[in-house]
Amino acid sequence: MKTIEVDGEVYALKVGRTAKEGSEWFGDKHESLQAQRISYPQGHSFKSHFHILNPRTIKRTQEAFIVISGLIEVSIYNTDGEQIGELEAGPGEAVFVYRGGHGVRVLDDCVAYEVKAGQFTYMSEDKEFIECGL
Repeated sequence: MKTIEVDGEVYALKVGRTAKEGSEWFGDKHESLQAQRISYPQGHSFKSHFHILNPRTIKRTQEAFIVISGLIEVSIYNTDGEQIGELEAGPGEAVFVYRGGHGVRVLDDCVAYEVKAGQFTYMSEDKEFIECGL
């Protein structure tokens, strides 16, 4: 795992494709975006369950890019719009963006998932563009 941090705050992290057996959580318990990577042998099962209605407050939009094929580069910006790092991700890897700004460049034809907490009724309701960014 590789992180981009400023003053102890994680702006983004990259998760590699190598998985240990079991469950691995990504994202601090205080972040709105969390993920679990699971790797178990055939025959493993999880107990069936419901999730209890538990309204939450989301402070900022956070995103994850999960690469299926190809290669992307995610540029990370601080809150002043200055670039503070880049994370490349290929097949089986993911980049989680928790704060600041970001831009994505496709380096090799790709298929990827972008995941973020909704609800969105139109594209511009949660974006402010960075002048110096991609």
